[in-house]
Amino acid sequence: MPAQPPTVMHTLVDLAAKECKRAAEKLSEANQLLKDGQKNLTMLMDYRRDYTQQLSQHLQAGVFTESYQNFQGFLQKLDQAISGQEKVVESCKQKVEVQLKHWQACERKKLSYGVIINHAEARAHLVQLKKDQKLMDEHALRQSMKNMNKVQSR
Repeated sequence: MPAQPPTVMHTLVDLAAKECKRAAEKLSEANQLLKDGQKNLTMLMDYRRDYTQQLSQHLQAGVFTESYQNFQGFLQKLDQAISGQEKVVESCKQKVEVQLKHWQACERKKLSYGVIINHAEARAHLVQLKKDQKLMDEHALRQSMKNMNKVQSR
């Protein structure tokens, strides 16, 4: 079968593939932001745990009221930072979910176009086979008629 020129559907598949690639890149970026946000949250929580342990050690050794208040103030600021980072992580999770759904929709669209093209090509192939069969039948009929004419003319 000769190579066919690109059809509108092939163009649509190409465009859908490009859209899928862009969606995959955005999904990757969103995943990286989520990973970075989770890393920062873990770091803040680890820092808070370590700082709380230091406070506990200082309390056992005895600490002045002013130092204790400084520790408490700093812990409050760490808690605020942790809370803010938790919101960032949650926002990143939502962005990942949105980008994942977009990428999946792009993939479905691209696959749908591919299925449509495959069905159209299969129908075209079937039509071509029928044409070829008809031509072969007509040729065989003509040959048969020719042979009958030769036999009758003898």
